[in-house]
Amino acid sequence: MNSRKTPSHPEMGLTLPLREEPLRVRRPRGLVSEIVESLATSIREGHLQPGEKLPTEAEIMARFDVSRTVVRESLSKLQASGLVETRHGIGTFVLPPQEVGNFKITCRELCHRGRRHLGAGVAHQP
Repeated sequence: MNSRKTPSHPEMGLTLPLREEPLRVRRPRGLVSEIVESLATSIREGHLQPGEKLPTEAEIMARFDVSRTVVRESLSKLQASGLVETRHGIGTFVLPPQEVGNFKITCRELCHRGRRHLGAGVAHQP
């Protein structure tokens, strides 16, 4: 324990010990990230299946001990990432896995186009 003392009531001569460690401050952005990561991991690992309803806002609030604002921001980030969709008045549901982006090119097309654009000096490896 730290030997320094802080007077809490100097008129009475009472002192309280100072804490050695600073108090841990919970920041909303960190809380949002924690919830997003937890739910996203549950979805990616298959604990929450496509079409399955996520816990209610109240249940998430209780589980993570956070405010409704933090829960809503977390769900909004999950929705923006394409992992869930919210149906107002019904709940939030897991979406089926999506292909990354809407740009699709096969390895063969990439190799063929790369050779054509880079010139004849590029060796083709199947």
